[in-house]
Amino acid sequence: MAAVSDALRITNRVNATPLFSWTFRSAQGGPVASPSGATVMTEPFSDKARPEYVFAIGNAAANAPALSMGPTIRRYVHSGAQVFLMAEAASRHLKERGGEANGLVTHWENAVVLRERLELFGTGSALASRDGQVVTCAGMGATLDVVLSVIGRHVPSATLMTVRSIFLHEQIRDFSTRQTAEGATSGATGDANLKRAVAIMQNRIEDPIPIGDLVKTLGISSRSLERKFRAHLGTTPKTYYRQLRLTRANNLLLNTSMSVQEVGLATGFSGGLTPIYKQFFGATPLEMRRRRRKAEI
Repeated sequence: MAAVSDALRITNRVNATPLFSWTFRSAQGGPVASPSGATVMTEPFSDKARPEYVFAIGNAAANAPALSMGPTIRRYVHSGAQVFLMAEAASRHLKERGGEANGLVTHWENAVVLRERLELFGTGSALASRDGQVVTCAGMGATLDVVLSVIGRHVPSATLMTVRSIFLHEQIRDFSTRQTAEGATSGATGDANLKRAVAIMQNRIEDPIPIGDLVKTLGISSRSLERKFRAHLGTTPKTYYRQLRLTRANNLLLNTSMSVQEVGLATGFSGGLTPIYKQFFGATPLEMRRRRRKAEI
């Protein structure tokens, strides 16, 4: 929300005359609280509103049909607006589209959950994807790229460059840019073998590759790989790999209805997830799931 509204605000400040106005809307209007603790004053959705663009956030709860954005999205599209669905809103849209979701995107973390819970394997990995007047987006840091690309349709390139510079945003990434998935290393390390090792680990979550086989694939020694992990990531390859799989397990545990056994199989802990999960997170999977549900009541 801040990435959208602040980018518009800064553009109005930089431009000779203000170009943009915006309204925060929700189903009921009034104050809307977020998990971050921020509360936003909103107005109810209105059939009379004719915005050029709509940015939708939230509404990922699969067990709350009333939160569906489908009818609202269709009304805005019918009125001529381009609708951008950010992260959780994109996930909700993908769930409701089901088999028609091929190529549409959400944040990679949400895509993992969709694949495991709904077997929805057709989601894309780009920052954003157009589907007519609806654009599904990864959200998070990519929100600023999306908003700046929209602003660029309405201001001279010099003005856009100034806004980008104010945000310390070096480059506006194209919608087709691939998301940096979990555990990915920064290209700033300049280490191709380290980047490849992490990519292989990411792709072998369910069926973990032994470290010995990994170094053979890379064509380097075990000692060389360990030095790279310690120098750039501060840990060993084995520990990093285990943490990567446990993080995925925790995501599935807290955001799906999969059993502990199913989560364990999906993350390569076929011998049992509970002992290693408790060692890492300080509670059993079932205890952690109960805590999350209690907190959401």
